[in-house]
Amino acid sequence: MIVYQIFLITFAVGKLKTIKKKKMEDKVPTFEEIRAILKDIAASQQETSRQMTETDRLMKNTDRRINALASELNGISKSNGDFAEEYFNNAFENDNLIFAGMHFDHMKNDINVSNPKSGKRDEQFDIVLYNDESIAIIEIKYKACKNDVSDMIRKAEAFRNWFPEYADHKIYLGLAGMSFLKNTVKNAENKGIAVIRQRGDKTIVNDKNLIAY
Repeated sequence: MIVYQIFLITFAVGKLKTIKKKKMEDKVPTFEEIRAILKDIAASQQETSRQMTETDRLMKNTDRRINALASELNGISKSNGDFAEEYFNNAFENDNLIFAGMHFDHMKNDINVSNPKSGKRDEQFDIVLYNDESIAIIEIKYKACKNDVSDMIRKAEAFRNWFPEYADHKIYLGLAGMSFLKNTVKNAENKGIAVIRQRGDKTIVNDKNLIAY
């Protein structure tokens, strides 16, 4: 805006000089001529201001639409995540807490642990199955990706740190998803993590490469 005003003033001065040079032999610019030029400048400034106001309004309207869309997408994502968690929680409960051919005595879901000093949630475990010798940690995703595989391995160590009473237990990992992005299943199998999927009304567990962490 300031740059534009400087341009207009410079333009006006230049125009006055042109008029003065052109009429040097006759007369200097009249008051009416000067007033007409300044009037043109004022009109141009008003139009520029109007255009900037309209642009600002349009940008604010666009921002509102983007925020509304982002909120809607976040709501859909949360809804999908809630659906996946409910589905796989029910699947393990209905299957008598069997995972990879092993029976577990009890199950906890949505375990959140946090540092008392920070008060913030440091770790979350979607499903944890327990028996006297083993722990199974199941991570639930609506759409699983390769990053979830490395995150699960980190969580195995984190679980031991947060719950030292299970330090001698074997820890098995399972990645449950309604769908899997490319190479995620292969990556999980290579790391010894069971892959858990929905197939129709059944839950399929691929545990052929399962290892204890």
